[in-house]
Amino acid sequence: MDESEQRNLGEQDAFDAFMSGDLPTPAASSDSGSARPVEPEAAAVAAEPEVPVAASDGVAEESGHGHESAHASHSQAGHSEAGHSHAGHSHAGHSHGPHRWLDFPLDATGRLLATAAGVALLIALIGTVVLWPSGDAEVPQVLSTVGVDRYTVEVTEVVTGDCYGAPSEIPCDTISFLRDDGVAGVYTQTNSEFTSPVAVGDRVVVADQAGLGVENEFRYYFLDFDRDAPLYWLAVLFAAAVIGLGRSQGVRSLVALLASFVILATFTLPALLDTDSPVLVAIVGSAGVAAVTFYLTHGITHLSTVALLGSLTSLTLTGVLAWIFVPAANLTGLSSEDSLFLIAGNAEINIQGILLAGMIIGTVGVLDDVTITQASAVAEIHAANPAAPSKRIYDSALRVGRDHIGSTTNTLVFAYAGASLPLLMLLTQAQLSLGDALTSETIAIEIVRSLVGGIGLIASVPITTALATWVVRQSAASPAEKAAAAD
Repeated sequence: MDESEQRNLGEQDAFDAFMSGDLPTPAASSDSGSARPVEPEAAAVAAEPEVPVAASDGVAEESGHGHESAHASHSQAGHSEAGHSHAGHSHAGHSHGPHRWLDFPLDATGRLLATAAGVALLIALIGTVVLWPSGDAEVPQVLSTVGVDRYTVEVTEVVTGDCYGAPSEIPCDTISFLRDDGVAGVYTQTNSEFTSPVAVGDRVVVADQAGLGVENEFRYYFLDFDRDAPLYWLAVLFAAAVIGLGRSQGVRSLVALLASFVILATFTLPALLDTDSPVLVAIVGSAGVAAVTFYLTHGITHLSTVALLGSLTSLTLTGVLAWIFVPAANLTGLSSEDSLFLIAGNAEINIQGILLAGMIIGTVGVLDDVTITQASAVAEIHAANPAAPSKRIYDSALRVGRDHIGSTTNTLVFAYAGASLPLLMLLTQAQLSLGDALTSETIAIEIVRSLVGGIGLIASVPITTALATWVVRQSAASPAEKAAAAD
């Protein structure tokens, strides 16, 4: 290699090191001990504040006088028999190349992580088997639809007139429709602010009571609007946005979302109806959702395992807090109409336990976001300066976590407030004092839900950050991990 090529490579290395944060300094010559000539561009980079990096990454740590050995000087130039390499582009436990879905070196650190995650998931699997719903539950009579069929129909005519058997001052709409199978029908409903207005061309869902022997004029009644088309196109738009931004990872995140719904529909909800241990069901189901989400979306890696362990620890803490404070606040769970319907259908259902389970399940999605962000922050901080001590990595990542947790907790509180907006408006309209409103059961449930979930989120930041910091530092000290990263 001639002198010009060597100079170009040296300038390229200096620029790459500047962009990655690993800034070289002029090194001493091993032959004469005199300062090595530095090109103008490289000199400008060397004048910047220096960031020490690990000697194993090809750059020796600076001495107190700013001098380095000839070997360190040669490493800074980025040349080796193995090929072109420089600090910041390849280091233990991390690679700036394309992300691999399966990247789990089984070195000492990997074996410890695999053991911890394996034990946690094995416990969840055993819990799933033990708590699996029997499938013997029957539909309660109050919720039974035996003899009643559902049809999606299109409204063909709406005529307003007197109601049959009702005072003349109450108008009624007689609504004619056509079923998808070509059968025509009609139903009547009062025309008031308490009924859903329909217009010609609307698609609605009606109940057919012919199987119950109901008179023909009362055979049909309105159930709901048909929302298949708008929900379908909204789902398509959402999937396109996720895939457009996330590409292959976006596809995996959608698969993970579908898998999470499958877990919820096939295990969590039926088991909650079939057991007197709803908190255990919620924790086991949430563990399954977290594992599927992390490993499908982010890959089977050390960092995704760190995030999973942080989430499971915080979920357990959330469950313990809910178990303590829901009974302490005398929250019965009977303040909602849905809960009363559940009890009407099955008096043995533990409504307070269902309330606890809801608090745990409602936290799992936000926990996933916080823990994977913290694990990734630790990895990137370590990548920028592999020689940084554990405390510096931890403190830097924790600052990121503080910013994140502030906005996330705010989001959690206002998400619950938005869901309870009609109730909040009702209490405002009733002109209750703030103290009376906040301590009413319906509002107190949301307060406890928000605070318990918020504490779980806050705890996940230092837990995940500490674990991730330990992992990256252990990986940096592992020869097997360095060999895997180099490959």
